[in-house]
Amino acid sequence: MLVNRFLQRFTLASAFVFVLASTAHAQWTPEGGILLRGKIATMDGKNTVKEGSLLIRNGKIEDILPIDAPAPEGATVINSKGVIYPGLMNLHNHLTYDFLPLYETAKKYDNRNQWPSGKTYERDVNNPKVVVTDPKLYDLTTEALKYANIKEIVGGTTTVQGGIKDLGSSNQLIRNVEAQNFEGDNVGQSVMGMSKMLIDDGKGAEKVAKMTAWFFHLAEGVDEKSRLEYSNPDYNPR
Repeated sequence: MLVNRFLQRFTLASAFVFVLASTAHAQWTPEGGILLRGKIATMDGKNTVKEGSLLIRNGKIEDILPIDAPAPEGATVINSKGVIYPGLMNLHNHLTYDFLPLYETAKKYDNRNQWPSGKTYERDVNNPKVVVTDPKLYDLTTEALKYANIKEIVGGTTTVQGGIKDLGSSNQLIRNVEAQNFEGDNVGQSVMGMSKMLIDDGKGAEKVAKMTAWFFHLAEGVDEKSRLEYSNPDYNPR
């Protein structure tokens, strides 16, 4: 339901249009919009890909017109000479870790609380991340976040969740779900489970209520503990 709400409210393709439109024409305005011509991956039920013109106004897709359709009044026209895809949304990531290679786990785990531990995790994940980002060591958090955002863009992602507020990278390259350039900095997150947050933090429910949406860990595993987190509203993690 959360993902559907975002997809309805924020048209995916609008994320990359800002970059194009802001440089395309000195007189461009959100109200006038932008008309992108090219081959459009419509993402409809039939996976239609066709030549056309994509009209975007005020950050949302308004219409798909014929390739030779006249430009609506006030719209800036860009001939992409390529394929126009919607921007993807990555709704769970840990951006400050994205410079690391994939972590090869030593065994199969039953739930998310088990794998981030042990010497292998310290050697391959935790310690390298700390060395690179800790202010007392290399202090390269901004560079790590820029690198992660560029990786997202290369993969077609224009909105990502899981970053941290950083003056040198947030709100600049792509939309960050927890930042100002997405929902006006009105989306929250907690790495702890929702039950943990609400039970142990007396102000948790009040904090969540002030947000438009909230991300949290839920039922990440294959064991009974994980199932109860999802299916039993009376479940107490303690």
